[in-house]
Amino acid sequence: MSDLPPPLAIGSEEDWLFSNSLRAESYDQYDHGQNTAAQAQGHTDSLLYQDLKHKEIFGDDTPSPAELLKQQQLAAISSDRVLDIKTSTSTVSTNMKQLAEICATVLSKISQYPKSSTFDMSQFTAADVTEFLKNDPHQLTPSTIVPAALISHFLQADEYLQQTALLLTSSVDATNCVSLLSLADTLTLPGLFEAAMGKVTASLDTFESYEGFDVLPGELKRRVKVMRSVVGSSIIGRGQKSNVFFASAAEFLAIFSDSLVEQRDRLREAKERQAAIVGEEEGSERREAVVDAAKKIERQTRRLETLQRFYVEQKEMFRVP
Repeated sequence: MSDLPPPLAIGSEEDWLFSNSLRAESYDQYDHGQNTAAQAQGHTDSLLYQDLKHKEIFGDDTPSPAELLKQQQLAAISSDRVLDIKTSTSTVSTNMKQLAEICATVLSKISQYPKSSTFDMSQFTAADVTEFLKNDPHQLTPSTIVPAALISHFLQADEYLQQTALLLTSSVDATNCVSLLSLADTLTLPGLFEAAMGKVTASLDTFESYEGFDVLPGELKRRVKVMRSVVGSSIIGRGQKSNVFFASAAEFLAIFSDSLVEQRDRLREAKERQAAIVGEEEGSERREAVVDAAKKIERQTRRLETLQRFYVEQKEMFRVP
């Protein structure tokens, strides 16, 4: 006789399945509303996480309020409308919508005056405006690149202006550094300003003889003179060889102020160490070291006082609060 148990009857197997799985617990004992809400929250969290990862990898392509407004303003302009630009020599016609797409000033005026079809640029020549309208900074020549930069600044064509500024920055030399320094100051172009200032201060003894220096604004002349003094000294720990310059007086003074704070802290620490050592038993060599350190501290104190007076004078010169 076999020791194996007899096979289960089909009816017994069905009873086991229903009793141990499908009917193991009553369906009514679950809070189905709470369960559904939890699943929905989990699904929402999953979507938010996916969206976050998508933005981290591909960037946030959601238009900003300013971009949405620009899109709405451009949509209101017919693609075949013509804009007549009045220059100092003649009238230049161009596609209104294409120009508004790259020039914030043009888009703003058209949005305020939808029926207007003219734009005044009488401070520029027709030739310079026509060159700008080609919308290709890399095709500009030495005689057209500066007018193009001025036009792009006037029309708030920011992308065009930045490309033009990069081209100008790469072409700074001793023959044009003063004029480009003035241009960068007028158009607020930090990169170009730094490059031009570097050339101007490279020859500390001759920069005032550069062509065009006499016509620089008085404030910019003062700034150049201050930069010349700064670059040739160690006022803020940056010598001429560092090739580090400043895009504005405010930036220079801010770094100068930070340097003064740092030097004051070092001087205070030196005085504290000196005071702690003085009271200790010391030999002749130790006493000599203490005296020598005291002299250095005194010189550093006088130097710091001089720098503080210089800092106050520069703040007054540049009227920086």
